[in-house]
Amino acid sequence: MNPINDLAAPRTGRARRLVPVRIRDLALLPAVVLLLIIGAIGNPDFLDRDNLVNILGASSALGLLVLAEAMILISGRMDLSLESIAGLAPALGFLVVIPAASAGFGTEWPTWVGLLLIPLAGAGLGAVNGALIVGLGLNGFIVTLAMNIVLRGVLIGLVSGKTLFDAPDAFFVLGSREWLGVPISVWVTALCFALAGFVLRYHRLGRAVYAIGGSAPAARAAGIRTARVGWTVLVVGGALAGLAGLVIAGRVGAVGANQGSGLIFTVFAAAVIGGISLRGGRGSLLGALLGTLLLGMLGEPAHPRPGVVLLDPGDLRRDHPARTGRRTTDDRGGPGVIVLREMSPQMGRVRWPSPRESRRPKHMSPSTWPMRRRP
Repeated sequence: MNPINDLAAPRTGRARRLVPVRIRDLALLPAVVLLLIIGAIGNPDFLDRDNLVNILGASSALGLLVLAEAMILISGRMDLSLESIAGLAPALGFLVVIPAASAGFGTEWPTWVGLLLIPLAGAGLGAVNGALIVGLGLNGFIVTLAMNIVLRGVLIGLVSGKTLFDAPDAFFVLGSREWLGVPISVWVTALCFALAGFVLRYHRLGRAVYAIGGSAPAARAAGIRTARVGWTVLVVGGALAGLAGLVIAGRVGAVGANQGSGLIFTVFAAAVIGGISLRGGRGSLLGALLGTLLLGMLGEPAHPRPGVVLLDPGDLRRDHPARTGRRTTDDRGGPGVIVLREMSPQMGRVRWPSPRESRRPKHMSPSTWPMRRRP
C-alpha cells in the first residue's frame, strides 16, 4: 500500500466529520479572558469597542508573522529572518514605484507591480533560506540568523537612512482602511489563519508537515517528499512575512530602515505560549492565534496607533501613572513570565537523571553507559 495514499485517504465514519475546534486548542482562552477582566478593572476604556478593534488591527501584522513562524516550527525548523523580510520586501515594492526624488529607484513601475513584488520578494527570500537549509543541509538557526543580519544591512543600504513614504494610496489600504467597522488587515489575517488551519488539519500537505516535524526520517520512509514540503513551508512563510510588512507600512504610513526590527522575539513568544513546540510536530494555529491576542493586549503588537489603550502588568498598582499622574519606568516583563510558564510543561517532559543514576559506573566505559528514556 502506498504511504502517500494512506495520508490522502479520506476518513470514514465519525472521524470524517469536520471538528473545527479541540479542547486543548483553547487552553490559552482562559488567560485571554482573565486579561480582559484585569484590563477592564485597571482601565475603564480597555473594553471600549474602538479600543478592542484598534488592538486587533495593531496585532494583525504580528499575527501574520506568528502564522508563518508557527508553520515553520511545526515542520521542525525555525526562521529568524522573518522580521527582516517584513522590512525588506515592502521596501522593494516602494522603491520600484516611487520616483527618484523620493529616494526610489526612479523606475516608477505601475502600482500593481509594486504590490505584487512584495509577497513575491518575501517568497523569494524564503526560497533562498530553503535552498540553504533543505538543499545544502545547513543548520537552520545559523542560516536564518545570518540572513536576518544580511537582509537588515541590505535594507539599510537601500533606503540610505531615509524613510519611504511617497507611495500610492494602494500601498496603505491594507493597514489603514476598514471594512464593516474592522480593519482590512484583521480580515486578511483571519482568512490566512483559517486557510492555513484547514490545510494543516485536513489536507495531505498539512499532515505531511506534522509528520516531518515529528520525525523526518520516519516521514521520508513513509514516502513523503520531506525536502519539497520543507521548502514549501519556508517559501509560504516568507510570503506571509512580506504581507505582514505591507500591513506595518500601511499602519505607519511609510517604510523605514528599522521596520520589523526586534519583532522576531515577540513572534517566538506568541508561538510558544500558543502551544507550538520548538521540537516540531506539535501545536495548532488556533493556539498561536490566541498567543498573538494575548501579547497584543499586553502591549506587544507592532506599531500600535496613538490612543490605543494596552494592558500594562502594572496597571493595578496604586502608584501607577494612570492613578497618580507620575511617570515611571514601563513594565514589559509580563510576556517573559508567560513564556517561562508555558515552557515549563515542555521542560517537565525531560527526565533528569537522579544523583545515583548520574554516577559513572566503575566497571563500564563511557560508550557503554546505560541511557534511559522517558517511556
